[in-house]
Amino acid sequence: MKLVGIVEKNYYVYLDNKKVVVRFETAPYSISIDNLKYYPELSIETYCFTGDIILNGECVGNCSNSGRGGCSDCYLQNDLLKEINEHISTIEDYCFPKTSLNIYDVIDNIVNMIIVFK
Repeated sequence: MKLVGIVEKNYYVYLDNKKVVVRFETAPYSISIDNLKYYPELSIETYCFTGDIILNGECVGNCSNSGRGGCSDCYLQNDLLKEINEHISTIEDYCFPKTSLNIYDVIDNIVNMIIVFK
Protein backbone atom coordinates (compact mmCIF):
# COMPACT_ATOMS: atom_id res chain seq x y z
CA MET A 1 0.00 0.00 0.00
CA LYS A 2 1.41 3.39 -0.97
CA LEU A 3 0.80 6.54 1.08
CA VAL A 4 -0.43 9.21 -1.34
CA GLY A 5 -1.45 11.96 1.03
CA ILE A 6 -2.09 13.16 4.51
CA VAL A 7 -5.30 15.16 4.59
CA GLU A 8 -4.75 16.20 8.17
CA LYS A 9 -3.19 14.90 11.34
CA ASN A 10 -4.22 11.25 11.85
CA TYR A 11 -6.10 11.07 8.49
CA TYR A 12 -4.01 9.21 5.90
CA VAL A 13 -4.85 8.31 2.31
CA TYR A 14 -3.33 5.24 0.66
CA LEU A 15 -3.46 3.82 -2.85
CA ASP A 16 -3.64 0.02 -2.82
CA ASN A 17 -3.74 -1.47 -6.33
CA LYS A 18 -5.65 1.57 -7.64
CA LYS A 19 -8.03 1.41 -4.66
CA VAL A 20 -8.19 4.49 -2.43
CA VAL A 21 -8.14 3.61 1.26
CA VAL A 22 -8.49 6.13 4.11
CA ARG A 23 -7.05 5.20 7.49
CA PHE A 24 -7.44 7.01 10.77
CA GLU A 25 -4.34 6.31 12.80
CA THR A 26 -6.06 7.18 16.09
CA ALA A 27 -8.90 4.68 15.63
CA PRO A 28 -9.32 1.16 14.31
CA TYR A 29 -10.87 2.39 11.06
CA SER A 30 -9.88 1.75 7.48
CA ILE A 31 -12.50 3.08 5.05
CA SER A 32 -12.75 2.50 1.30
CA ILE A 33 -15.40 2.28 -1.41
CA ASP A 34 -16.04 -0.76 -3.59
CA ASN A 35 -18.28 -1.16 -6.62
CA LEU A 36 -18.12 2.55 -7.39
CA LYS A 37 -20.34 3.47 -10.30
CA TYR A 38 -19.63 6.98 -11.55
CA TYR A 39 -22.11 8.75 -13.83
CA PRO A 40 -20.30 11.73 -15.40
CA GLU A 41 -23.28 12.61 -17.61
CA LEU A 42 -25.39 13.20 -14.46
CA SER A 43 -22.70 15.13 -12.56
CA ILE A 44 -23.78 18.77 -12.49
CA GLU A 45 -22.23 20.33 -9.36
CA THR A 46 -20.76 17.27 -7.66
CA TYR A 47 -19.85 13.74 -8.77
CA CYS A 48 -22.89 11.52 -9.31
CA PHE A 49 -22.13 8.01 -8.02
CA THR A 50 -23.17 4.96 -6.03
CA GLY A 51 -20.92 2.57 -4.11
CA ASP A 52 -20.45 0.24 -1.17
CA ILE A 53 -18.78 1.48 2.02
CA ILE A 54 -16.06 -0.89 3.22
CA LEU A 55 -14.99 -0.60 6.86
CA ASN A 56 -11.96 -2.68 7.87
CA GLY A 57 -12.49 -4.96 4.85
CA GLU A 58 -16.20 -5.57 5.41
CA CYS A 59 -19.15 -4.04 3.53
CA VAL A 60 -21.14 -2.07 6.12
CA GLY A 61 -23.40 0.09 3.96
CA ASN A 62 -23.65 2.14 0.82
CA CYS A 63 -23.19 5.69 -0.34
CA SER A 64 -24.40 7.84 -3.21
CA ASN A 65 -24.62 11.36 -4.54
CA SER A 66 -27.15 12.67 -7.05
CA GLY A 67 -24.59 15.01 -8.63
CA ARG A 68 -26.66 18.16 -8.02
CA GLY A 69 -24.58 19.62 -5.20
CA GLY A 70 -24.31 18.88 -1.53
CA CYS A 71 -22.64 16.11 0.39
CA SER A 72 -23.03 12.42 -0.28
CA ASP A 73 -25.60 10.18 1.38
CA CYS A 74 -24.27 7.37 3.59
CA TYR A 75 -26.30 4.47 4.89
CA LEU A 76 -24.46 2.35 7.45
CA GLN A 77 -25.44 -0.68 9.51
CA ASN A 78 -26.43 -0.34 13.16
CA ASP A 79 -25.01 2.69 14.99
CA LEU A 80 -21.82 2.81 12.91
CA LEU A 81 -22.64 6.24 11.44
CA LYS A 82 -22.84 7.82 14.88
CA GLU A 83 -19.74 5.99 16.17
CA ILE A 84 -17.58 6.87 13.15
CA ASN A 85 -18.75 10.49 13.06
CA GLU A 86 -17.98 10.90 16.76
CA HIS A 87 -14.42 9.76 16.19
CA ILE A 88 -13.84 11.61 12.93
CA SER A 89 -15.13 14.88 14.42
CA THR A 90 -12.29 14.80 16.95
CA ILE A 91 -9.65 15.15 14.22
CA GLU A 92 -8.40 18.71 14.52
CA ASP A 93 -8.03 21.43 11.90
CA TYR A 94 -9.44 19.56 8.92
CA CYS A 95 -9.88 22.19 6.21
CA PHE A 96 -12.01 24.97 7.55
CA PRO A 97 -11.73 26.53 10.98
CA LYS A 98 -14.53 25.60 13.38
CA THR A 99 -15.83 22.90 11.01
CA SER A 100 -15.94 19.26 12.04
CA LEU A 101 -14.97 16.51 9.64
CA ASN A 102 -17.56 13.76 9.21
CA ILE A 103 -18.09 10.54 7.26
CA TYR A 104 -19.75 12.47 4.41
CA ASP A 105 -16.57 14.50 3.88
CA VAL A 106 -14.47 11.32 3.98
CA ILE A 107 -16.69 9.58 1.39
CA ASP A 108 -16.59 12.65 -0.87
CA ASN A 109 -12.78 12.75 -0.57
CA ILE A 110 -12.43 9.05 -1.40
CA VAL A 111 -14.70 9.37 -4.48
CA ASN A 112 -12.81 12.46 -5.66
CA MET A 113 -9.51 10.62 -5.37
CA ILE A 114 -10.79 7.47 -7.09
CA ILE A 115 -11.98 9.53 -10.05
CA VAL A 116 -8.74 11.53 -10.18
CA PHE A 117 -6.51 8.42 -9.93
CA LYS A 118 -8.35 6.55 -12.72
